[in-house]
Amino acid sequence: MENNQRPTIAIMLGDTQSSYSEDLLRGFYTCAREEDINIIFLMGPQMPQYCKDILSCSFDGDYNYQFDTIYDYVHFTKPDALIITYGSLSIFKSNQVKTEFLSHYKDIPFLMLEDTPDDPDIPFLIADNYNGMRQCIEHLVNVHGYRKIAFIAGPANNKDSNERLKAYRDVMAEHQLPVTDDMVVYGNYSELVTEQVEYILDHNPGLEAIAFANDNMAKAGYRVCAARDLLVGHDIAITGFDDIDHAKTMEPPLTSVSHSSFQFSYQALQNALMLCQGKKPQSCRMSAIFHQRSSCGCQLHNGLTALHHISREQLHDFMRQQVDAMAEELFSSIPYEKDRSYYTELLHAYFQYIYEGIFLKKGAGFSNESMIRYLKKLTSYTHISGGMLLEQLTSLLRTLISSSEEELLQTQLSSILSFTQQYVHSADVFRLEKEIMDSNRKAWFVPSFTRDLINSGANFKETITHIMERLHLMNVKSSFFFFFDKPVIHQENELAQYPDEIYLAAYFHDEKSVYYEPGKRPKVTTDNGFSSFLPKEHTHCYTSFILFSGDEQFGLLLCEVEQKDISFMQICSLQIGALLHFIQLNASERQIQKELQDSMKVIQEQNSILSYISEYDDLSQLLNRRGFMERASHAIESNSGKKAYLLFGDLDHLKEINDCFSHLAGDFALRTVSERLRKCLPKDAITARLGGDEFVSFILTDMPDFKEQLLQSLKKESDAFNATCDKPFYVEISVGIYEFYCNPQMDLTDILKHSDAILYEEKAKRRASIKK
Repeated sequence: MENNQRPTIAIMLGDTQSSYSEDLLRGFYTCAREEDINIIFLMGPQMPQYCKDILSCSFDGDYNYQFDTIYDYVHFTKPDALIITYGSLSIFKSNQVKTEFLSHYKDIPFLMLEDTPDDPDIPFLIADNYNGMRQCIEHLVNVHGYRKIAFIAGPANNKDSNERLKAYRDVMAEHQLPVTDDMVVYGNYSELVTEQVEYILDHNPGLEAIAFANDNMAKAGYRVCAARDLLVGHDIAITGFDDIDHAKTMEPPLTSVSHSSFQFSYQALQNALMLCQGKKPQSCRMSAIFHQRSSCGCQLHNGLTALHHISREQLHDFMRQQVDAMAEELFSSIPYEKDRSYYTELLHAYFQYIYEGIFLKKGAGFSNESMIRYLKKLTSYTHISGGMLLEQLTSLLRTLISSSEEELLQTQLSSILSFTQQYVHSADVFRLEKEIMDSNRKAWFVPSFTRDLINSGANFKETITHIMERLHLMNVKSSFFFFFDKPVIHQENELAQYPDEIYLAAYFHDEKSVYYEPGKRPKVTTDNGFSSFLPKEHTHCYTSFILFSGDEQFGLLLCEVEQKDISFMQICSLQIGALLHFIQLNASERQIQKELQDSMKVIQEQNSILSYISEYDDLSQLLNRRGFMERASHAIESNSGKKAYLLFGDLDHLKEINDCFSHLAGDFALRTVSERLRKCLPKDAITARLGGDEFVSFILTDMPDFKEQLLQSLKKESDAFNATCDKPFYVEISVGIYEFYCNPQMDLTDILKHSDAILYEEKAKRRASIKK
């Protein structure tokens, strides 16, 4: 693949889970396509902060630090320019010295976002955090007269947060308002700041307002206040910063400060393009706008006056003015004039249709369905949320309804309002259903993907090809696998040492998979870079994922994937990393597995022998005392209410046999009795030699006259044996049989005593001597 002339810009991002970062990322995607730029994203931790414990508590250790090493791959991308959003990186690099970090990229033209460098020659782009927050705090003090205002800052090492905190402290000092240590706490820019909000409320009785360094943390403020029955905007004021989409639809709407992330993305890419051309862009602070809403205590009016007794021409002018104001609120952050004009015209067309059809033609020929052509295009624009759009549309419609004196007009306008609400809500529901379906699809894909990877008996080429084709099914347009010759070992708190080259092993593009065998793989160095292998026919936005398992890094995966699928791909990359580790060890693993199976077979055989030895009597081949007690006790417990018998027997005159005829003769007699019991007792009887001359058997049966039949059978077998046996002694057994019904509370020892008592009576009837 030849180098293409389209510039490639690498973008470092840290926290991509916040609403602001998502908006920033969305802006990069949109602007890259508009400006015909290739982008390679190098993103740090993709796991949300509220999920970090999932990796940190794994059995083999916490390897979350591996994600941060993605920034070490920048030189392999060989970008024409680099954008470093240091503000988001600093959240995860609390111990990183900024100057040292930036020095790694001094050979690449780069600019900083969300922070200012110490070197004046490095261009930067940052929001006017100070003045934006200053407007907010001054509003709380001057307009509402609040005197006790607390502040929840972002990470202590974050530039944006520190500037916002300074604005708070300065305004409070200028108005001679106290700020104690308990009035300022630090959060993490996420919604996981419940403890901080609780602390502020607990340690500041009479608190009037809390200013949050961003809107995400303000959401936590809403939740905590609701749990304490504090009404936001009435009992306590809350403000945020960033003015994310959700801020406008929170209840009550959140007072916030905005600086357009879309404009931020656009300006950053414009400045990066200047760097590609060898020009130095001007550093600047993007202006911030204060938006007062109900959460600070303001009782806002929509700014729409009553329209009684005005002419149709005045009404038309008023509607156009309100639509222009609406368009400014909705579309002012869009950097592209053609988009702003297009969607502004759609708004005008929507209300012009209402004006002509309702106010001029009195509803003649008017159809709600005709408005779908406008609403469909408005709701499909990804940079405007359905909630914001609906809020603006319905606000003007309600004013038109309240201003109309004619009942017919009110009815018609109310119908339009209802239809508009229904359509926008339906569009949101449809989008949500699609997201849920997509989420379910991903949820099912991951385990099946993992199963296929682990269970596949395919070779490496087939496996990698299968992975790329499976990913393509999940909307990954193209993918590139780059591997080191050998895995790189990277321990935590150590500087990663990477080889000078990495190799393109396989790629999927344009519905085609290509695999390179080891030894034939194209080499990637800092001289040619990943970008030289990327397709050149159209603009691409690639996201990079480290392929690692434990402390081993195998390489990098570049995917052309949509923003909404980035977190999903991170999960897949973790599974692929585990697979690569598995493949690496596969040859030795198979040998180990075979040895393990052989060992397990030996162990099982030995265990079987040990189990037999521990539970069986070697001489009689019957159970021993331990084996009998375990099995008989279990049988009694599991057969509650069933009829059973316990036989207790003694070999007659064993001592006499041993003394007179030898112990070998005694062993013969014991084996003979054992075989006699096996022959006469039911097959499922639990029979044992307890030791010496004692035998016992547990029989579960409800057969009538069982006891009498068993005694007869034993006597018959004994007589038959002794009549034919050439031994000079009789082999006979005395038995006592006890009948009972099984009960889990029974003590087997007590039952044995009952049988033994019966046996004692029977032994009185035995021969005086066993000699023939």
